[in-house]
Amino acid sequence: LTKLLGNAGTTSYARYLPTIAESFLAKDKIQKRVNVFVKEEGFYTLEEVHARHPKLEGRHLAWMFKRLLTIVGFAGRHSTVHGAVLPTHILINPETHGLQLVGWGHSVEAGSTIKTISAKFKSWYPKEVISKKPANNSTDIYMAAKCILFASGGDPDSGQFPNDLPIKLSSFIRSCLLDSQKMRPDDAWKLNDDLTELLEQVYG
Repeated sequence: LTKLLGNAGTTSYARYLPTIAESFLAKDKIQKRVNVFVKEEGFYTLEEVHARHPKLEGRHLAWMFKRLLTIVGFAGRHSTVHGAVLPTHILINPETHGLQLVGWGHSVEAGSTIKTISAKFKSWYPKEVISKKPANNSTDIYMAAKCILFASGGDPDSGQFPNDLPIKLSSFIRSCLLDSQKMRPDDAWKLNDDLTELLEQVYG
């Protein structure tokens, strides 16, 4: 996270990352580092948003997905895999359409294996994570797509999409959820450009 914040500098990418308030070592059963972040007004986890609005319409899903792809793509350009793009780690500001991705304690260098997973969301991880194979940008894209499916009112476990979601949008999201890592998109920024074109076709 420190590396990414340094690379982001004063650019707009810094807005997608949490601000570190303090970092210190603590001992529980094992010694670990505790990172404290600034909680900004107006931001809610995607899990909290979903509890109040279990089914978001396509336009809202679109801006959320575009912002997720932006930060996942930025991390990918700096050889970093977040490794836990989950509803508890996505912060949404509905008023400003802002988004932050937190939970960077699971992140690894691209091409490495992800060492820790969330037991609660185990079924949301792609096969390469469960089988301890190297992760890359497509790993984060897969998990981001699962979160958008969740926000749409669909079922992340079965892969079932709501019937009223535009077919082109659901097909686009589904293409990010392929089991085969090699078949999935692995460049989030290019995927974001493709999504922009698709949204112009669907919504004008």
